Amino acid sequence: MKKLKLIFLLVLFIQIGNAYAKKLVYPIEVVAGMADLIVTGEIEKVHSHTYVFKIAQTIKGKSHQRITVHMFKEWTCDRRIRKPEVGQKLFLFLNKKIFSYESINGSTGEMFIDEDRVVGDIDGSSQRLLNCRMHCKSLLVVIL
Repeated sequence: MKKLKLIFLLVLFIQIGNAYAKKLVYPIEVVAGMADLIVTGEIEKVHSHTYVFKIAQTIKGKSHQRITVHMFKEWTCDRRIRKPEVGQKLFLFLNKKIFSYESINGSTGEMFIDEDRVVGDIDGSSQRLLNCRMHCKSLLVVIL
């Protein structure tokens, strides 16, 4: 009987070890449709769970020039490409919360703008690069 219990526990632990999670990635068209606010701009201040974002351009929705964005909780299948830092330029797809905003679907709604390209999780292939030698508003039209 003890051997049977031991075998059962061993099989149970092997099964738990093989369990995995996967992030559900929405197409960019769906993310854009879900967004209350789509903006570009840069991070002005970083706090432990939020950052203050200065909007340079609003593509969809209305807000103040500076907003508070709640950082999404990272997990195995959804990690930030880069840690938030002052001066980072971002292209954000956001949902309105009571006192702040939150990126849609974690990293999917948070894309980084680096010189002439946008880096983000657009189609589930993390860090896909888009050539963005155009205005970010035009980029959204190209994506959609």
